[in-house]
Amino acid sequence: MKKLFTLITLITILSAAAWDKAYSAGHEFGQRVALIVAKKSRSSLDVNTINTLRNLDRGYGAEKEADNVKEQKSADDYYTLGVSHDEAGRYEEAIEAYKRAIRMKPEYADAHYNLAVSYLMMNNSISAHAEYTALKNIDSLMADNLYEQMISLMSSSSDNRYIMQVGAYRNMKYAGEMIEALRSQYMFAYIKEVGGLNKVRILGLKSKEEAGRMMEEINRRFHVKPLLFPAR
Repeated sequence: MKKLFTLITLITILSAAAWDKAYSAGHEFGQRVALIVAKKSRSSLDVNTINTLRNLDRGYGAEKEADNVKEQKSADDYYTLGVSHDEAGRYEEAIEAYKRAIRMKPEYADAHYNLAVSYLMMNNSISAHAEYTALKNIDSLMADNLYEQMISLMSSSSDNRYIMQVGAYRNMKYAGEMIEALRSQYMFAYIKEVGGLNKVRILGLKSKEEAGRMMEEINRRFHVKPLLFPAR
């Protein structure tokens, strides 16, 4: 108790100059303790010392606020974090990082691109297609490159069990129009030239049931009769 009383007594009689010196020295813990005690003992302090204490308190708060600003991450920071997670195979963490980058910078093309690929690595083709669609409105060339990469990834995936052929066209123009229509709704539509015909196909179908539902939908929408065959 005697030691504590001595400490409190010393604190309450510090001059304004001593407080300034302590503050400039960066003794943060001591400053905060002193402020707490001093606030409870203001009646024993002179006006100059009280004003100095107030300035110290405000200065401490300003420093903390500045530190918090420095700690805030930018969209680029979250994008870089996402890339690190991707490289380590942590796709869920990568997805969250890319999403945060996009929330801060909605037209961040690279983040949309990588997010789509990360979704695909998690077998979430619906969300991957949504990112492709978003990217299409930001950078159509990058979106086309993304789509081709996703086709390449799916072609070697174990989920690629069946391929649907939507149509075969001698005129590349008609094949291209069909591809554009399909890509606005489905993933993994592509053209393969065989024997002078441009065959429009969709890969990545996991089961006959899934393929059957898609075939009925495409039949209703485009008035064609798709064919189904095993991928391997």
